[in-house]
Amino acid sequence: MNQSESLFEEYLKEQGIIFSRNFLVNSKNKKNVDFRLTKGQQVILCDVKEVKDSEIKLGPGAGKLGGGNITAQDHIRGDIKKLRQKFENPPTVSLMLVSINFSSNFFTALTVARALMGEIENEKGSGLRLCNYPDMNN
Repeated sequence: MNQSESLFEEYLKEQGIIFSRNFLVNSKNKKNVDFRLTKGQQVILCDVKEVKDSEIKLGPGAGKLGGGNITAQDHIRGDIKKLRQKFENPPTVSLMLVSINFSSNFFTALTVARALMGEIENEKGSGLRLCNYPDMNN
């Protein structure tokens, strides 16, 4: 269990939410999600991911340089795509991606919205519009 999963489990316990760990969602390729939450008849499947700064390799013998070179949108999009790939068929219950940010970059609501819905462009005279990402539908 990584640090993010430990923190999320601690939160669930504090809130009195019933959960099970490592819930199998695809027996064909043995894929699971980190948590299955239940309250009454409601079920939510949760996968917990963490964002950390990348380490940049400088060259042979030069060691590594820690860096805040995280592209938040790409990271979140990648996590969403990986989560979708765990399922053979679309889930019939609610699905939640929990992303805990340990990087030196601050993720804003706009950062998350851009990751989920696409880039935001300003068209002259027509205001803002979202440009969807067709690859996110796969």
